[in-house]
Amino acid sequence: MVNIQHIMIMFSEMKFHRFISTISFISIFVLGCNCECPNTIPVWEAIPEDQYDRNATSVKPGMRPLGFYYTILPYTPDGDPNPCFTVEGTADKRVEIMAETHGLLNSKLCVRTQVQDFGCDDGRLYNCEQANANTLTIEFYCDTNGCDQSPIAIWVRFVVSFDEYDDDPEMFCMERDTGEYPSSLIKLPTEPPPNPIIPTTASGNTLTTSVTLLLATCFISILFKFEV
Repeated sequence: MVNIQHIMIMFSEMKFHRFISTISFISIFVLGCNCECPNTIPVWEAIPEDQYDRNATSVKPGMRPLGFYYTILPYTPDGDPNPCFTVEGTADKRVEIMAETHGLLNSKLCVRTQVQDFGCDDGRLYNCEQANANTLTIEFYCDTNGCDQSPIAIWVRFVVSFDEYDDDPEMFCMERDTGEYPSSLIKLPTEPPPNPIIPTTASGNTLTTSVTLLLATCFISILFKFEV
């Protein structure tokens, strides 16, 4: 005979553990974020990849080269809020985070979300992982040794994994182009090729020989006349 009381106890324990897990996630979501974002955080507006601007002329403020967005990371002591973005629709998805400093490629740059700090790097940042939240708040900052002593311009982009990767989300990160940044659109000038060496043609050699023979014949004729 089924023990009804035992089943009820097990069900209550399951509900309790689920409640604890939910509380833990909310604690990380709310308390785990040491963010310095503005009061109003803009929602990220993604551009479809087949509509990316791949022209070097787009690498300037106000444009969206390769879907990137131009913003300013303030100097920390100035007290201005860090650039932050809300990325929606990230439940059960992988999210690619890319950033690059504009102009000063060695400037230190850091990134974190409300659930995880991804650390810092020089010049460029790349990360592609499970979102672990229905909506991500992504913040760029720099509060470590080596930060610039002035505001720096940066390019940022976020891509949420596509539906076709839902069955195998790891493939999304594996197949991404990790070297596609705005600076990659700018082609460095190359050295001009050396002046070409024009070889002497066969006809040119024949003409030179003919002229030489003609001059020699005239010279011999003149000498013969003088001897006569």
